[in-house]
Formats: sequence, C-alpha cells, structure tokens
Amino acid sequence: MEYLETVRDVLAVGWGARGKRHERLIVALGHALELQSWILLTERQGLDDEQAVDFMVRMVRCVST
Repeated sequence: MEYLETVRDVLAVGWGARGKRHERLIVALGHALELQSWILLTERQGLDDEQAVDFMVRMVRCVST
C-alpha cells in the first residue's frame, strides 16, 4: 500500500493541482492505481484495456480541472 501511495503522490506532482483540486486528484489517481478498478472496468463493464486506460485518463483529467 505504501508503494502505491508513493506512486500516486509522484504522479500528482506532475498535474500541478492545488487545494481542493489536488485533493480530488489524489483520490482519482488512487482509484486509477487500484487493481480492483481495472477488474471492474474490463471484466464487469466490458471495456478492453485501451478503453479502460482512456476512461481512467479522462477521469483524472476531469477532476484535476
């Protein structure tokens, strides 16, 4: 868990978000790094890998603006 938190925090730096945007970004990145999120998108929602990546990137962009 600590490793994923470190990865999440490093990724967040690149977005340059502050305040509430940063808080939402941390949550979105944490969600995007969770294996269960990918299983839900691919196995249960029927997205292929490319679609799942696109979805996660769009989600993170949405909350960071």
